[in-house]
Amino acid sequence: MTLIFIIFIVSVSVCMFIWVYPLWRDLKRLSVTADNFGNGYLTQRAELSKTSVIARLGRSFNQMADRIEKLIQGQKELTNAIAHDLRTPLYRLRFAFEMLHSQDATEKEQQRYRNSINTSIDDLDHLINQTLILSRYNRAMDISHFSDCDLANKITDEIDHYRLEHRALMVDFYLCPGLESRLLFVDNRALLRALNNLLSNAARYAQKKVKISFNIDNTNCVLTIEDDEQYNTYQDKID
Repeated sequence: MTLIFIIFIVSVSVCMFIWVYPLWRDLKRLSVTADNFGNGYLTQRAELSKTSVIARLGRSFNQMADRIEKLIQGQKELTNAIAHDLRTPLYRLRFAFEMLHSQDATEKEQQRYRNSINTSIDDLDHLINQTLILSRYNRAMDISHFSDCDLANKITDEIDHYRLEHRALMVDFYLCPGLESRLLFVDNRALLRALNNLLSNAARYAQKKVKISFNIDNTNCVLTIEDDEQYNTYQDKID
């Protein structure tokens, strides 16, 4: 009788071990993965069998890890983008202040530089405010920052500033007659920042010439920037 009882206890223990061990093993793996992820190894993911008792928990952890990794990557890209966007108005401010003290600048050019300083200060103020209220871009239907504007005229002004800052480059600009004085419903500040970023890249690689065109392609407005170094072409389509 005692032997039968011992055999029964051992059998139950073995069955419990066979059932509990995989659970304990998978929980330990998940725990190690969570610790590594918390220590900054953002590529860590739970690797569990589909038949595991905690497979659903592992999938939930992996989904959470994916979202966190994308969020952190997005924050890094945002930080880089803000730094890049701030560089352009700061460069313009420095250039304009230097040229205002130049003996060769005409009165008309000095007035342009003063206008450039005011515009750059406004751009910096807008960038700072936009960063502080960035949460509005999380709402897909929020278009409060869009407005009707004469985008062609604003692009022309930006290119005039660009010519002043890069006198060694030949800057060709073609504006489609159909876009002159035409109002477009856009986020003009964001588009002008994109234009300045592309122009900065073109100036970095161009040897002698930068070609810019603002044209109509079917139902789209297309802004194209080309440099002569590697024949790079940058396009931005506006619906």
